[in-house]
Order: sequence, then C-alpha cells, then structure tokens
Amino acid sequence: MKKLLSIILTILMVVTTVPMAFAAECEHPEVDARKICKSCGEFTGPVAVLGEGVNTSVTTNDTYIKFVAPETAKYLLRSSDKTRYAFSVYDENFNRLYGTNSVGIAYTREYEKGKTYYIAIMVYPSTNYIESTFTMYPECINHVGTEQTCIGYICDFCNKYYGETNDVHYDRGDGICRRCNGFVGPEIKAGETYKADSGLTKYVKFVPVVDGTYIISADVPAYSYIELYKEVDGKRQGVAYESWGDGYGELSLSYNFTAGETYYFICGNFEGWLIEYVTLRCETHKGTEQTCYGYICDACGEYFGEALGHDIVTDEAVAPTCTEAGLTAGQHCSRCDDMTVAQQEIPALGHADEDGDTMCDNCGEQLTCEDCLRPVHGDSFAEKLICLIVMFINLVKSMFA
Repeated sequence: MKKLLSIILTILMVVTTVPMAFAAECEHPEVDARKICKSCGEFTGPVAVLGEGVNTSVTTNDTYIKFVAPETAKYLLRSSDKTRYAFSVYDENFNRLYGTNSVGIAYTREYEKGKTYYIAIMVYPSTNYIESTFTMYPECINHVGTEQTCIGYICDFCNKYYGETNDVHYDRGDGICRRCNGFVGPEIKAGETYKADSGLTKYVKFVPVVDGTYIISADVPAYSYIELYKEVDGKRQGVAYESWGDGYGELSLSYNFTAGETYYFICGNFEGWLIEYVTLRCETHKGTEQTCYGYICDACGEYFGEALGHDIVTDEAVAPTCTEAGLTAGQHCSRCDDMTVAQQEIPALGHADEDGDTMCDNCGEQLTCEDCLRPVHGDSFAEKLICLIVMFINLVKSMFA
C-alpha cells in the first residue's frame, strides 16, 4: 500500500511540473509606449551593448533603447547621422535624468555600474522617419578632428571641442558667435562711419567713453529703421527705435548714452535693401583741452570751439660740414609741434684737397687713406705696396685684438 501511494505521489509531481517546465515564454502580446510588456513587465525594445551599434527606426514618437552600465564611468552615446533629434535619459523607474535636442547625437554622461537606463529618441516633425544606428562607447579620450573653429577643433567622434582655436566665427544672426558666445560684429566709436562689407544687415557695437547724447544716422531708402539695444545682465534690452517712411532721406536716432555701458544698434530695411554707411556722432561736443585747432572732444576726438592758433617759433639754419648735412631755416608751432615751414636738408660738403698737402682745404683735417689708414699717399708702385702691407698688418692685429 505504501509503495502504491509513493508511485501515485511521483506521478502527481511529474504531472504538475512538466507543464511548467515546457510552458511557452511570454510572447509579449501587448506593450506600452516604452516597450514594456503589459503581461510580463519585460522591456522588449533594443538593448545597447558597449561598442555595438543599435540599428533602429526613429519617428516623431519616442524610440526607447535600454543600457546597463558594465562599470561606473562616462559613456558616449553617438548617432550615425546628423538628423535633428530630441532625446532623454531615464533611470530604471523612468524618472527623467536629462533631455535636450541637437543635430546628431554625441552625448556623454556618467552611468552607474549595474544600473538600468533607458534612452528615448525621437526626430523632429520635419523628418518624420529615419533608419539610424545608435552606439554607446567609452568616453572619448584621444580626440581626432579636422574642422577648426574659434573654440578649437571639433572631434569627429564625440563632437567635443579641443586643441588650438582660430578666428572663424559663426554669427547666429545677432552678432553673437553661436560657438564662443563672443560678439563678432563690427564695433564703432563716436565720430566714425560704419561701412557694411557684405549684403547682410549687421548689429554694430558701441561703448561710449563719455556720457552724452549721440546720434546714429544714415541715408536710407523707404521703409528703413534703426533699433538700439542696451546690454543689461548679459541680455539685450531695446531702448530706442526710429523708422523712415516713403522716399529716400536721412534717418537718425538720438539717445542719451551712459559711459562704459555696452550698446548695440542695427540699421536695416524692411524690403531687404542694404544700408551701406551708418554714422555715429556726438550731438554736442564736450572737452576742456584747448589746442591750436580748437577744443578736443572727449568722446569723438574731433576739434570744436575756439582755436588758440599757432605760436610760431623760428628754427635756425644749420650749416653743413665736410661730414655732416645741414638744414635750411624753418618754422614750427611751440604748442602743437606742427611744422609751418619745414626745414630742408643740405648735403654734407665732403673733404677737398686741391693743393695736395693731404690736409682738407675746408676743415684742415688730416686726410687719410681709406685702405691703410695712413695719411693720403700717391699712386706709385712703392706707395701701393706699402699700403697693401699695412692693410695686412692691420687685419692681423684686428684678428688677435
């Protein structure tokens, strides 16, 4: 009886365990938008393996990729193309950790060992659909690139900047470089005229050195305008605006500027015409330094007001000598040093020895041979030989001096 009971129990155990052992795996009949199976709770989307590309289609709805970090380190997610993507990184509970958009993906962040992350990627509506490859790499260490910019070379692998810079900027349309965030447009000072060097209307920078009212003006076609902005806490704030209606004429904008502040203005045309010349001038000159030509404006450097006139001083003539040039008489201003009558150079006279006594007839100086440095001598063979010997002796002396 006991033996029969044991056989029955064994049969029951086999009957109950075999169906479980051979039960079919979940076929994931229904998944949610994040590719999580509603039956078993497993993630059914692609899984990123370090260094291996994930080929998948991306639409205007999020496509999820799973990644489990093998070690705590920084990893680079990179797309194989330059489509504009929006992408986000979530933790294992789908809490959003980061999100942005970019042309192509080359994003580096730190991931913790053993933790599960989900990366959601979508394309902008202008693209709708694309087949692409997304790869997770270890962080880029040795950058390689050929395109140099104002903040360094662009790494072909991770899109980061590195190395030497150049002066090539990328104006985002408001005079600010979209890479280095510096102002790359033209700058102007009071009293200057800006000449447009291309068919583009550009923002012009102005930092006044003196408080006061300045006028921005230009000869413009119909439907033109001047907009003036002041930089406040790193942002541009509009402070003045003038426009021109029908016909051709002078458009001007007057504003009371503060010294040391940064201003930007743009002179444009609603119909796309280029305004080639724009002038910035002082409305009223200010200055205390009076000169021969008038007062000097502290803002623009131009002369204004009453002039002192020149204080003329005579420059006496200088007679030439045998070895030095002379000068004619002249005149200059004692205040500004401007030459009202410039002195002319008189060539040196040079030595003369018409009586053949080896002494200069003009200055009485003993004349010497340029070669042997002895008093001037004749052209006989003996004199030439002595000259040559003395030259050689002087050369030897100079070598051992």
